[in-house]
Amino acid sequence: MTPVFIDTPVWRDYFAGRSPELGDRVDELITQRLARVSGAVLQELLSQARTPAEADRLAEALLGLYGRPAAAARDIALTAGRIACRLHAEGHAPLPPLRVLSAAAALADHAQLLTTDAALHTVARLFPLKILCA
Repeated sequence: MTPVFIDTPVWRDYFAGRSPELGDRVDELITQRLARVSGAVLQELLSQARTPAEADRLAEALLGLYGRPAAAARDIALTAGRIACRLHAEGHAPLPPLRVLSAAAALADHAQLLTTDAALHTVARLFPLKILCA
């Protein structure tokens, strides 16, 4: 089965319990060992923790889903740069760098991306990014 990177907005909704259907989908991906978290998403989620202790607990929970070797970070950064460049060259509105890095991580792993961020569909039109809508 294909791994699925889970984007920040999906994690936010998951942790807040906003959507039982979404929660079930994320739980299923975790159970099947298909859920992945990119370095960009991990950074973004940890930065939004209310306390250092909460950030530590969150990191402990998510690190098992982060499996990329350090050398792959270079490839993800290069892909993200290419995505941002193409968006700009084709006149599309720029995306926040962490969103672009999230998409690039999924592309680098030939994985799908579970997201609620509609702006990432532009990336999917320009690159072979497979988006699962939450």
